[in-house]
Amino acid sequence: PAQLRGFLDRLSGANARSGRLTLDTQGRVVGLFYRAKLASVFQPLVDARTARVVGVEALVRGSDDHGEQLTPWQLFFDAADDDQAIMLDRLCRTVHALNYVRQDARPAQLFLKVHPRLVASVPTDHGRAFAKVLRAIGIDPCEVVIELGAEVTDQPTLAAHACANYRWNGFRVGLQFSRPALAVRAIEGTRPDFVKFDAADADTGGTDLEAAIGAAIDHGAQVIVARCELRADIDHALALGADLVQGY
Repeated sequence: PAQLRGFLDRLSGANARSGRLTLDTQGRVVGLFYRAKLASVFQPLVDARTARVVGVEALVRGSDDHGEQLTPWQLFFDAADDDQAIMLDRLCRTVHALNYVRQDARPAQLFLKVHPRLVASVPTDHGRAFAKVLRAIGIDPCEVVIELGAEVTDQPTLAAHACANYRWNGFRVGLQFSRPALAVRAIEGTRPDFVKFDAADADTGGTDLEAAIGAAIDHGAQVIVARCELRADIDHALALGADLVQGY
């Protein structure tokens, strides 16, 4: 659409030094970061009881000049310093947001991961600039769930600071953990909207997982179990008290 193209043109000019946005032949938004092309894929998050899609998590797919696939790890490894990593992370999230908003029947919630280097490097006011981008393209930040991974949540003070910042700027927040034993303290200190565990945690977490899920429920967070590929995984997640399930 002409309005989207105009926005992309303006944003491309702002990023002309080392990254920009464009549309591919199918009208999808693609980010250009040096020699890499960045595209979006969306993985559904499903209500564990009704099977209704309630949101999508955006994942980046990169490719080089020759069309060879680049993993997210490779993309961020090539971002040599924190400034480049921050720019790449923001570009990925902008690509995802634009591809999300262009969908005719988009789900109600967009889940976006934030790279830990951005959280650690930006001292304050996390999410302020991104909230402006979202509002400019017609997305209310409350539709967006910022997911903080284990590199952040394993540091309770940093996690609490980042969560407060993102909430102040209108976002909701989801947390993931390296292991369930670390979750209770983080949940109590940040009071997230969503808490995500892995299906592998459901098999090995034991009483630590039960305590973490109990803390999430007590503080009003919805519980997500990811990497659920089989009916047995979903049944197990339901038995633990999961609200949402996600594949792999």
